[in-house]
This record gives sequence, structure tokens and C-alpha cells, in this order.
Amino acid sequence: MLRALGLALLIGACGGREARSPDAAATEGPVARPTSVIAIAAIRGLDPVFAAARRLLGPALPAGADGRAVAVALAGLEPASRDALDPDGTVFVLVIDGEAPSVVVALPLEGAAAHVAIASGAPGVGTRAGRFFVIAADRATAAAVAPWITRTLARRAWEHSVSLEVDAAAAPRVAEILTGVVGDLAAELDAEARAARAAMGRDPEIGEPEAIAGWVEETGRRWANAIGGAAIEAHLDFSGRSVSIRIDLEAIAGTDLAVELERSAPGDVELLGLMPADAPLAVGVRRGEEERRAESARTIALLARIAGPRMAPSETATLRSLAAAWDAATGPEGAFALGLDGSRATLRVASEARDPDGAAAAIDGLADAMGGGYLGLVGERLGAWIGPASRLAHARSRVFRGGASGPLGDRWELGSIPTAGQIRVVAGATDGIDWAPAASVLGRADVAALRRAGDGRLVTLGAASPSRLVPLVAPIGGERLERLARAVAARGTADPVVWSVEVEGRHSTIHVRLK
Repeated sequence: MLRALGLALLIGACGGREARSPDAAATEGPVARPTSVIAIAAIRGLDPVFAAARRLLGPALPAGADGRAVAVALAGLEPASRDALDPDGTVFVLVIDGEAPSVVVALPLEGAAAHVAIASGAPGVGTRAGRFFVIAADRATAAAVAPWITRTLARRAWEHSVSLEVDAAAAPRVAEILTGVVGDLAAELDAEARAARAAMGRDPEIGEPEAIAGWVEETGRRWANAIGGAAIEAHLDFSGRSVSIRIDLEAIAGTDLAVELERSAPGDVELLGLMPADAPLAVGVRRGEEERRAESARTIALLARIAGPRMAPSETATLRSLAAAWDAATGPEGAFALGLDGSRATLRVASEARDPDGAAAAIDGLADAMGGGYLGLVGERLGAWIGPASRLAHARSRVFRGGASGPLGDRWELGSIPTAGQIRVVAGATDGIDWAPAASVLGRADVAALRRAGDGRLVTLGAASPSRLVPLVAPIGGERLERLARAVAARGTADPVVWSVEVEGRHSTIHVRLK
């Protein structure tokens, strides 16, 4: 969020100012929200929020500075202007619609005598409005929103460290802007992929990297479209070295998001308890029938797109058949974890099984399919990352029945595909499963709290340790992930992130906790 504020300040960096009594708005009534405002962010105190962020992010933030100094530097104000800003006042950042969307930033001032000077050559304009210094792209924009800032926003009780609001009427425009951002990112990724291909002088062996850029764009557009179908409220709060984020989405009837939420299958997420306690990533999910079929179709289409002519049509058909068998044999609840076995990665998957034998047969079919052709090549490359003994084509399923494990249950587990490659049916119902150890390294108490708070409305519950996860996947993720791995490692802290997604009707709530 601080980075977003920095970008906002850069976009709306100030140039001139006009005088007005800083207390003129004190006796005036509230005004209506300008129609040009499509999103609002409120930051309650530059110095407190920056200090809390520093405790959380450490070396990722500038040393020897407070929130006011950082804001002044990014806004293009003269350094002495820092003393004019109120360290505990609320900062407002507005996204303004127009042919070229812009940002308005309102910085709180200490008082009437506060002196704010703009550095020479900075673009944009700045003007006093009540006890705020309003920074905008032009004077007309500043004049249009200043009364609303001083007479309406400033009088609201802002309870959270950071708040974000997008009104339902403005959501489609926000989605349009986000779509443009996603398109720019995809274009950048595509250019990098083409440059890498040209540098190698040959086609990549494993697949078409340009397809990844296309997938990023399609996925980003899909999420942007979802955002365009909902009113959004988000809150962020700091507590010591942790941060809690809550995002509420109210889907508009008839939109794609509303349809997707109505197709979901909320409930409890129990199978997370079958995941290793030390996994860098563990996620439990619940998905409705149509949702699972659509996700399988998208995954296979993506693989076929990446493979290009390398994958025979018969292999694509086999994958579709296996996916259909898998979806038919399993229920709405599942979980997976990416773990470590020495220097190798391991994958563990658990699912609610309507037909354990059918699920096992689907895994065996995948193992057979990866015995040759393009899928065999993928298995070899995956094995090179995970370990030479981990090739999925060598994995066979085993279903345990009876004996010490008890009778055949309604859950099965695919344990460590790379190293063991076996399916194990968990005996009996899951009520007695001690699910909490799955998060013992990844914020156990936070995961437990999110599970209780979900109260049967969960569709996702997960935990991850970025400092352990990013270095694990960096070797297959290229330069971007390697840079991210170095930045994460620089934190030098244990950093569990836990999250949940709840659904009730057309309403969805996302909780994230980071330490």
C-alpha cells in the first residue's frame, strides 16, 4: 500500500498552490461525492503506518526516514515541507476518471501556519483546502474534489490503518483501468520471451513462453472483469509485526462474479490437516461441480497452448478424458501442499473421494500418459527440478483397505507424487483429524482463527511461507522470481501468510494475515 501511495504521489506530483483559509470548511456542511471519483483510499497517519510497515518489511523500505519524509520526497515537495505535515492525520488518495485517469492526493497539515513549498520543476498542481494540501493533475480537478475531501471525507471516522472503497457504480471503470495495466504487463512479458528466443537462436524445447504472457493477460482480464462486477471495501490494520487485511466484495446481480459465487460450494475445509506440518505452501479448497469442470478445461487449454505443436492431439484428448474421470471420482473438497524432502520438492494432494478406485485409476492413467511424448518430456523436466527419482511416470497408485488403517473411508490422499507416488485412503470420517499441525510452521493460531471465523462458509483456506517458498520455485521461474527470492531472503524473518475466502450468496470476504 505504501508503494501504491508512492506511485499515486508520483502521478499527481504537485506544482503550484493557491491560498485559502485552512479553517474555512469547519462550519460548512457535507457535499456529495463527485461523479469523477471512482476509488478512495484513506491512510490513517503517515508516520504510524510507515513505522508499522517498516516493522513488517524491514530492509525493503528506506532506512532513516519517516512517513512524512517519504511522502514529501515522492510528491516533489521541498524537504522542509515535511514539518508542515500532520504525522497522525489521515491521508486521502482518490482515483479520478477521465480520458486519462489521474490520482489526487490530500496530505494533512499541522495547522494554519504550515508552510508547504513545491520543488522547482515538479509537474501538476497543489492547493490548500482546509487543513489539507491537495495534489492533482490540474487545478480544475483539485477544485472539483477539494470540498468533498474537507467537508465529507475528513469528517468520517476512519477506524483502520488503511481503507479502500470502490463503489458498485464505479467498479466497471476500475476494471477497465486494471485491464489496461494487465495488458501492459503481458506485453512486457511477451517482449521478454521473444527476446530470449532470439538470443537462443532456436525454439524452446519445453514450450512456448509467449503463451505464458497470453495466459497472464487472460487471467488478469478475468479477475479485472470480476472486480468490475462488485462493490469493494478493503481494510488493512497493523499490530506489532503483523498485518491483517479484509476485503469484502458484494457482487452485482447478473455479473460473471455473481454467477461464479453462486456456483461455489462453501463449507468447511478439513483436508488441510492431511498436509505436512512443515510445508512452505498448504492450501485447502472447495469447488462446485461446474467450477471444477471449467477449471479443468482452462488448465488443459493452457497446457496445450504452451506446448503448441509439441503435444499431439491424442495427448490433449487423453488429458481431457482423465480430467473428466478425476472430476467424477472426487468431491468438492480438496487440499494440496508443496513441501521439501531434503533438497527436492514434493507435492501432496488430498481430496474428498466419491470413488477412490476411480481417482486412483485417473492417477495411474496420468502416469501412463507421462511415459512418453510431450507429457513424458514435461515429466523429465519436472524430475530435473524435483529429483531424478521423482518422475511421475514411475508413480503407481495404491489404495489401502482394512488392516490397521480401518475400513475404507471417504477421503484419499496422493502422498508425495515425486518420491512415493501413492494414494492412501484415510480411514473413517475426518471429524477426528488433527488438522491444525498443517499450519504449525505457517501461523497455526491464525489458520485456526480463520477456520473458525469461516463458520462453514469457506471456499479456500491456505498458509504459506514466502521466504521458503520463493527460493524453492525460483530456479524454474526465471530472473523475476530470482530477484523476488533475493528480496524475500533479505527480510531475514519467518513470514507466515495465511488467508481464507468465504462465500455467502453474492457476498465474498477475503482475509489475509501476514507476519
